[in-house]
Amino acid sequence: MVRKSGRSRAAGGPTGMPRRPIGGTFGDAEASPARVGMARGASLAPLGANPSHLHPLPDALVATCAGGLEPALAGEIRAHGWTVVAEEPGAVRFRSSDGTVPADLTAEANLRLRTASRILVPVARGAVRTFDDLYRLAARVKWTALVPITKSFSVSALTTGRQLTDRKFAALRVKDAIVDNQRRTARRRSDVDRGSPDVPIVVFISDEIAEVSLDSSGRPLHERGYRLECGTAPLRETLAAGILLLAGWTPETPLLDPFCGSGTIAVEAALLAGGIAPGILRRDFAFLHWPEADAGAFERLKARVSRREGRDGEQRDREGRPTSIRINAEDIDPVAIEIAQRNAARAGVADAVTFRTADFFSAPLHDRDSPAVTGQPAGIIVTNPPYGERLDVGDAATFYHRLGDRLKERFGGWTAWILSANAAAMKQLGLRISSRIPVFNGGLEARLYRVDLYPSRSRGDRQAR
Repeated sequence: MVRKSGRSRAAGGPTGMPRRPIGGTFGDAEASPARVGMARGASLAPLGANPSHLHPLPDALVATCAGGLEPALAGEIRAHGWTVVAEEPGAVRFRSSDGTVPADLTAEANLRLRTASRILVPVARGAVRTFDDLYRLAARVKWTALVPITKSFSVSALTTGRQLTDRKFAALRVKDAIVDNQRRTARRRSDVDRGSPDVPIVVFISDEIAEVSLDSSGRPLHERGYRLECGTAPLRETLAAGILLLAGWTPETPLLDPFCGSGTIAVEAALLAGGIAPGILRRDFAFLHWPEADAGAFERLKARVSRREGRDGEQRDREGRPTSIRINAEDIDPVAIEIAQRNAARAGVADAVTFRTADFFSAPLHDRDSPAVTGQPAGIIVTNPPYGERLDVGDAATFYHRLGDRLKERFGGWTAWILSANAAAMKQLGLRISSRIPVFNGGLEARLYRVDLYPSRSRGDRQAR
């Protein structure tokens, strides 16, 4: 096997986890319902389309994310010069710096946000106590302008409310409102396509408040377009980017992933270091199927984003200066390394990452090819350790004990960030954990652990827990 799998759950799960994002998991995106109202004066559709029939228009977009990545996502939004309206469990609400939602913000957010799972555009929000209330709320939208007869659509719903608990029936009632509107207006209706709809629509219900939104992304944004090969349990690209941001990694710091698998962490680091917009390789987004969407304008926007972000794969430091420090990725499985190299090549960052086949546990302590002994300054390890099918390590406790020993022996002065869902096994690491950041890896509760590796006085010493 090539990918990570078989991660075990600690009994009872880790404590202190953030509550699951309101609304739960929608597709692959942790999403939450709306908490912000709407205001007139903002543009809804991207790149020139302006459905003026919508009243009121949205005053903010909603970027969903995996639970625990909200601070990283909010930081990204601010770094792009946009305004964060609210951080919610599993989502960040935002708009442009001038308080509006300009025509190209939807498209640009889909291209540039590394940790977002989807970009949603709210079209209706209100109090609902019954499913008939939900129908009436959705019926207020002029759907024939948003979902033309020639376009397919789907409706997916999530609910955490105490009264409206049947998400399938909630989706059905919104679907009824859409097709009834179409039939009244055009005497025909659109087809429903649950697999690849032209216009995906999402509904969130919580605390007797419902919000209906257009999903502008379509396929989740972790599907960048470069990872065409992977195994059974790959780390999502959005989460890989998120843990790099949460770890505070910068391109001038040496980076190593000793269990790289298909190379997701290394590739995302190279995209970040090179200033390459994560969505630049994608050819299709749902908003391109909206009425009046301008594909030509979108291509021009992609060109502007590419120039602005510097799509040359060259690593840069915090001041934007080129740096020659390379990203290192290792794995015991040569097939995994070959897959990782091909993924990096498709992402356009093959020259920015040094891949090699290596056994993290058996390599000599003074391995001359190790990034820890090549004369580089102390760096950072960011990894999602494997066990189970991909690497025969026995039980997880033994694996983490060996991992701690190896980190101590080879990487004094470095900092390790370890993503794990096994809190009990992490206690066997034998190293002092300085911080624990709760995150969701798909639907699995996990933590991102920081371990500061201090140089020891002798090989036999172990750090205090």
